[in-house]
Parts: sequence; structure tokens; C-alpha cells
Amino acid sequence: MTASSEKTPHADSLRAPVPHVTETYEIQTYEIRERWTRVVPLVRRLLLANLVLAVLLVGHIADHTLRQPAGGQLDGAANAPGLLGALAVFISFGLVAAGYRYAPHMACVIGILTALGFVAVHLAPNWSMFSDPYADRSLDTASWIQMLTALTGGLLLAYEARRAAPRGPLRTPKA
Repeated sequence: MTASSEKTPHADSLRAPVPHVTETYEIQTYEIRERWTRVVPLVRRLLLANLVLAVLLVGHIADHTLRQPAGGQLDGAANAPGLLGALAVFISFGLVAAGYRYAPHMACVIGILTALGFVAVHLAPNWSMFSDPYADRSLDTASWIQMLTALTGGLLLAYEARRAAPRGPLRTPKA
């Protein structure tokens, strides 16, 4: 046998066709596109849920300001949880729109806290300076419906955020 006709153990692997850069790029592009076709609708729904809750909270604030008697309103410091909650919803919307990595997790927490806040402030009996129980006030049906839809909006945001949140641990594994 001559040296040129001898087969080396790796000769077959050297002769294997090498994918071109364009083929590799197309495969990666397809995989990214495939992943985004699953992710984008979830993020879109999360943005919509955030927007719905923000609009409902603006409506709730308008209901307190315009439709309910001024004498029955809570004073300045007692309004802080509601105003901070509304601010948190707008921040959550911005983080989701910006594509922040942990935005779905934050939106889930904000949605749950918003719903719990409505229950604690408006549905629970008078328990602190933050209480504004609707049962103790003579409010019309529209105010009740508006408050309950805002509460439901918080639950909707938490649900959509949980669906959009990536699965697995929040921390990246250490090497």
C-alpha cells in the first residue's frame, strides 16, 4: 500500500461536507423566528393586560375624584398606596415594552399586589387609615363595577405575566 492510498481514522470526517455560513445563518434565523413566534403573542398579551389595568386605574382615580363626595375621600397620606400602585403599573408597562428580562415577574407581583390592595382597601371592613370600604359608603353601582373591574384587571395582569414569564430559575447558573 502506498502512503497516498492509506486511510487515516479521521479521513472520512475531513471529507464530510461543511455547511456554508449562509446555511448556518438560515438555520439560526429559523430557530430564532420559531422561538419568537411563540414568545411575541405572550408579550403582546402582557402589554395589553398592563395597558388595560393602567386604564382601569386611571378610571378608578377619576371615579374617586369626580363622582364620589369629597367629604368621604381619604386624606393625603392614606392615598399613597393607591397612587404608588398606579405608578407601579405604569412602570411595569414600560419595562414590558422595553423588553426587560424580569418584566413578566415584576408584572405578576404588581398584578397580585394590585388585586390584594383593592380587596384590603375597598372590600375589607375598616381596619386602618388606608381603609375605604365601599360597603360603608353610599356609592352607586358604577363605582362598584369600576372597582371590581380594576381588581379583576390586576388578576388578569398576574395571569398574563405568569404565562409570559420564562420557565426555569431566575438566576443564571454559576460556572
